[in-house]
Amino acid sequence: MAFIFRRHRRRSGAILIIVLALLAVLTIVCGLWVRFVLQEVSRQRLQEDVVQAEWLAEAGLRRAAARLANDRNFTGELWRVEGKEFSRPHSAMVKLGVEHPAEARDEARLTVHVAYPSDAPTVQFTKTVSFNAAR
Repeated sequence: MAFIFRRHRRRSGAILIIVLALLAVLTIVCGLWVRFVLQEVSRQRLQEDVVQAEWLAEAGLRRAAARLANDRNFTGELWRVEGKEFSRPHSAMVKLGVEHPAEARDEARLTVHVAYPSDAPTVQFTKTVSFNAAR
């Protein structure tokens, strides 16, 4: 009877080792999956910030064009856009610049530089457009 008890004990010890090994493998797989999901979330947030910066640049170009239409001496401004204005948690800094090339005074070159978020920019985007500013 003691022989049967020892043999059963060895078998349950081997099963315990197999179960622990399977749990270790499962833990590693779950850890890798969580890491992948967190990387995807981070990548998605960065992509959202890039698209937001592009839209802010477009808005900055329109703002500069409107300001230039009202004031031919407008040379630019630093525009702080609060996040609540576009339903985001962070604000943005949009730098508007206007240049008039010496060879063509009626032509204007608008340059917009966006830093988003403004406190610690993860995305910086610049867009330049030239157009005829004649009235």
